[in-house]
Amino acid sequence: MAVRELYNRLSSNYDARHQSPTTAAIREREKRLLEKFAKGRILDLGCGTGFHLQLLSGMQAKACGLDISEGMLKKSKERGLAGLVQGNAETLPFANQAFDTVICLFATLNICDLGKALAEMARISKQGSLAIVSFASVYDNNYALREKLSGKKLRFRKAGIEKQKLGIRLYEKEEVVKAFGKAGYVMELFDAAFIAARPNWNNYNPLGAWTKLALFVERYFPDALKKYGCLHYFVFRKA
Repeated sequence: MAVRELYNRLSSNYDARHQSPTTAAIREREKRLLEKFAKGRILDLGCGTGFHLQLLSGMQAKACGLDISEGMLKKSKERGLAGLVQGNAETLPFANQAFDTVICLFATLNICDLGKALAEMARISKQGSLAIVSFASVYDNNYALREKLSGKKLRFRKAGIEKQKLGIRLYEKEEVVKAFGKAGYVMELFDAAFIAARPNWNNYNPLGAWTKLALFVERYFPDALKKYGCLHYFVFRKA
């Protein structure tokens, strides 16, 4: 099933499915990044049902959103959001150098042609602008930390969603940095989540004490350990 069709089907209960404590921990990390780095005219690439646009609206930011799914955009409109455009990350319908910040969070870049998407991102971004992005990493497969350190990783997986399969390309930190470098960006920040702790997307019970402690301690890990996180966060600047 095509990505657009899948997300149209998911749109009606997408937000309900993402109410787990795992998602909440990730959303809190994303919120801190936006508060610190998002500025100027902002594009939310793969805006979905508008979670990040709503955060930006609360920050009085000037933002618009793009998504491939009309169903997801309908949910964004139901939040009272405006500036919504249906489109594809690989062929963006915006003028050159139109944005000061592009955000692309929650694994959108894992399901598109990364080279094409980054070339388009660079085209519509001003010189000196920021890209705030996240990726599902090669360690996003419920590995224990000791397994990650021993070399276990996964390049591609099929995620089961509503009895459908979505192909997800997983990346290492170095691959992402290289791809953005090719598009004319330099890395300003790298962070990660669920390094020692394991994400559990379908468990809606509160996080256990050990998981909460692990997520807190992980913030202070060096980059050499952060690269083993299930989710990678980056801030890049267009040179």
